[in-house]
Amino acid sequence: MRKYGFGLVFLLWISQLNAGGFKECPDLISNDIPENKGTNTASLCRKAYLVDYDLKNKIPVYVAYDLEPMHAVGCEKRSNKFKEDPDIQSAFPGDYANSGYDKGHMAPAADFQWDKSVERESFYMSNISPQLPQLNRHSWERLEVSTRAWALSKKETLTVYTGTIYNDKDDVLNKGIRIPHAFFKIIVFNRSKFLLAFIYPQADESDTDIGNYQVSVKDIEEKTNLVFNFPYDKSHKSNIPDVDINIVQSTERQTCRR
Repeated sequence: MRKYGFGLVFLLWISQLNAGGFKECPDLISNDIPENKGTNTASLCRKAYLVDYDLKNKIPVYVAYDLEPMHAVGCEKRSNKFKEDPDIQSAFPGDYANSGYDKGHMAPAADFQWDKSVERESFYMSNISPQLPQLNRHSWERLEVSTRAWALSKKETLTVYTGTIYNDKDDVLNKGIRIPHAFFKIIVFNRSKFLLAFIYPQADESDTDIGNYQVSVKDIEEKTNLVFNFPYDKSHKSNIPDVDINIVQSTERQTCRR
């Protein structure tokens, strides 16, 4: 019987993994799953989100999930237990040591603190990308908090797509982890029938005015290998709704009695 080398066996396994796509979680999000024209990715279904992971560059291409108002605030404490993905060959937490970059969530842990097991899955390294500290902890975090605030204040389910923008010219960390030069987020307001799109550059700055980063979905498609099938004009920029991020903290105090 012919013996296959490890590399060939691994490629065969990956092709089988991708063949099924997201068939195991077709109802996990309220909108269509994007078409990815890239290669060498693993499509993974988690309990509350899905992720398309670049196996070569060891970062998520994108994640997607529904954020319901009842889940916009959770009472589970942040676990901070980063770990390698049990289903694929992902990056390891130690690969980021002394790199100057945070382990940045694409699907934020705070969006999943309504359930302990779901929150812990958000710390799989398949959901993590290098992010500069000021970006991760300030400007990008403000967009994440604003998303939860919109779900709460508008009392509607949002579909959130978050991903990386990168190419072969971008630098790499240890073990070949690609450092994206930008990140995107698309937020679909399912009841109100509109969406918002943003691109944040990989920059160590703390500008918290989310309007400075608004783009169109078409802008994101032009910078990635993704195609989004929305029933909206993908060149249009909707007005950004007013947002009071204090509603997140006040709801947390009431719900969790903290």
